[in-house]
Order: sequence, then C-alpha cells, then structure tokens
Amino acid sequence: MKPEERKILSRILMQYKAGELDEKRKTIIDRWFSEPEYQGAASSEQDEQLAAQLFAGILSKTTRKRKTSFSAIASWSVAASILLVAGTILFLRNHAHQKAAERVAYDTFTTLKGQVKEITLSDGTQVFMNAATSLRVRKNLNRSEKRIVMLDRGEAFFKVKRDARHPFSISSGQFITTVLGTSFNINFYPETGAYQVAVNTGKVKVEKTQGKELRTLHAGLTPGEVIRYDLRSGETALTRDSQKQLCSWKNDRSVYIDQMDLAQIAQVLSRQYNIPVKISGPKTRKYSFKLGYLPLADALLEIARNTGVSYEQTNQMITLNPAR
Repeated sequence: MKPEERKILSRILMQYKAGELDEKRKTIIDRWFSEPEYQGAASSEQDEQLAAQLFAGILSKTTRKRKTSFSAIASWSVAASILLVAGTILFLRNHAHQKAAERVAYDTFTTLKGQVKEITLSDGTQVFMNAATSLRVRKNLNRSEKRIVMLDRGEAFFKVKRDARHPFSISSGQFITTVLGTSFNINFYPETGAYQVAVNTGKVKVEKTQGKELRTLHAGLTPGEVIRYDLRSGETALTRDSQKQLCSWKNDRSVYIDQMDLAQIAQVLSRQYNIPVKISGPKTRKYSFKLGYLPLADALLEIARNTGVSYEQTNQMITLNPAR
C-alpha cells in the first residue's frame, strides 16, 4: 500500500470511528454492518469473500451515480476499498461483535473474600457462590433461547431448573459446561491452575474452545464423577472419589484440599479468611485433606497438622513455613 493510500485509510477510519463522515459515505459503510453475510463472518475464507463483496459493492454504489467528475468518485472508491479490504475487516468484525454484545445485557453477581452467597436466577436455577467469585447472568434468562451464564472466576454450585428446550450453559474462560437440568459444582480460580467440574445429579457435558473449534473434554459426566483440567499441562483427569467433598462447601463452608501444594493452600486460606498469606520456602509437595470452616487460629492448626508446616501471623499477614 502506498504512503498516500495509508494516509487516506487512516483518515477515513478515524472519521468513521469519530462519526465525522458525511451521510452518504457513512451509509455505504453502515449498510455492510447489517448485511447477513457479514454478521456470520467468522473465518478467513469468509473474510475474503466478504472483502470481495465489499469491494464490488462500494464500486457499484459509487460508480452507479457518476455523471460528473469520475476522478473524484474514483478517489473515494479507492479510499473506501482500501479501508474495507486492506486490514479493516478485523475492525468491522469487532465493531459488529461489540454491537451484538451491547444488545445482550448481563446482571453481575460477586462475592468478596470470606463471603458466600445464594442467588436464584429468573429461570428458577439456584446458584451457591463461594468466596471471591464473579458471575454474569443474561438478563431475562427465562425468556432466552439459550440460557447462558458467565462464571468469570471462582466457585459455584448450580441446581439448574430443567428445561429440555433451553439448554443451560456456563462459560468460564475457554471452558463451556452444558446441561439440561442437574446439579453440579464448578471450580475455576485461574491462579490455582485448574478447571474442575463435579457432578451431583444429572448429566453434564464439558467442552473447551480451541481456536475456532470446540474440543469435548467429556460428553456426559454422571453423578459422582469429577473432571479436572490442568491449565498448565493441558492434561485431563477423571475421578469418582471426591465429588461429595468437593460439593460440601455449600452446606458447611468446609474446603476439600485435593492434591494441592502449599501455594494453592495459601490461596484457599486467603480467600476463605480474607487475609494475605505467603510461603517462605519450597512448595512442590501435594496434600489432600478436608479443612472445616473454623476460626482462623483453628484452621491454621489443622493445616499445620496435615502438612507439617509451621506458621507466623504478624501485621495481618500469615506466613507458612514448609517442613524441612
């Protein structure tokens, strides 16, 4: 692209984003936002097809009415073509996605460290939120064709209201968990390095986005099964022996320490008691035990008993010292 063409591209793009284009030129570009073939554009092949349509369409729209100076119209045709074909398809797609996102409104629910909360969604689904959890729910969920919830981080136990015509999906980062009517627990604290689903009743499908594809991690988890995806290694593990412990927090606020190192235990302690926790030494060994919802002093004693660590508490900071 020539330097002068880049200047034209930059100027038109800035004018369009700032709402400063004249109505005729703005209409030409806006019209393409509403085209069905544009709304579905999702691949590079579709982008190329769309670019060709945009190029041909703008030329036809601008040259159809040429009765005077062709050079002025041609200049606009070249500039518009450069704008839409040479690198701005991405801008246009993002613009359309942004508009679509604006049309879908969400309610946001959060819990602080040390806090749990129970909410009932508009479709009748019950959600129990553990500490430091953030959840977004589509407004008018009960009237949506697809019931979609965004668990951005944290832990939540879902008792989904059954509706065979409207599947219920929870999106957490790259992971999508889909059900019809069931109860299950999702744990997604990214700093712990894992995504975990434990099924209490019903059947649950777990998928992970991989580029533009969906990879099925498990097509149908059943009661008692637990799937754990390691965010670092990409490995998936399926077990059946810890589902009850993993779901027990919603009843008694206990925590099941499941193959966690000291860094992960420190994160649990910090979330549950809203206090900074640090580790003073190596932390590679894994531990498994149940930590009841106890006063902080008793919780520290329980951790020390199960891991052999010593601990200090000064200036609202807890330090865990690994056993030597």
